[in-house]
Amino acid sequence: MAKSENAAKIDPLLGIVFRDLLNAKGFTQKDAAGSCLSLSIVSRFESGKASISAHHFFQILGNICTNMYEFQYSYEQHLDSKNILLFDTELSQAYMEHNVIKLKIILERLSSDFENDSGNIAAPKKKMLDIIRVKTLIATLEPSFPILESERNFLINYFRELREWASMIFYYLGIV
Repeated sequence: MAKSENAAKIDPLLGIVFRDLLNAKGFTQKDAAGSCLSLSIVSRFESGKASISAHHFFQILGNICTNMYEFQYSYEQHLDSKNILLFDTELSQAYMEHNVIKLKIILERLSSDFENDSGNIAAPKKKMLDIIRVKTLIATLEPSFPILESERNFLINYFRELREWASMIFYYLGIV
């Protein structure tokens, strides 16, 4: 692979988020590097000039007392506002306030993002799961709000595809 091809695959946001967490927690690059990476590699990763393996990434996160969930949350906070993952706080707030109108606005935004120009469903599983999630929240506040049979089947099939904990989720949902 040519050097320019490899450089195009580096996501500089990973380094930016890592640096923010590093600074916020009072750690240094040396602390992060530990014994697994050189200081220069950590510095280059932070500045978006180098990528590191997943193994090393998890190690440096651990070295700054950060887990993947915390990193992912911080990463999502840096994403463009059009990214649907940023709606978690907004969604939680609307639900806690019993604001069905706001939840329906969020649903509308999700649904419009979900459909392509021809009006056909063209989004991946994550977006469909997000739509079902919002619809479920609305339905808990407004029981007459419809959740389609196809959406229920999508969710059931999604849980069945999960290999490690599918039987537990069926148990807790009362499906088996």
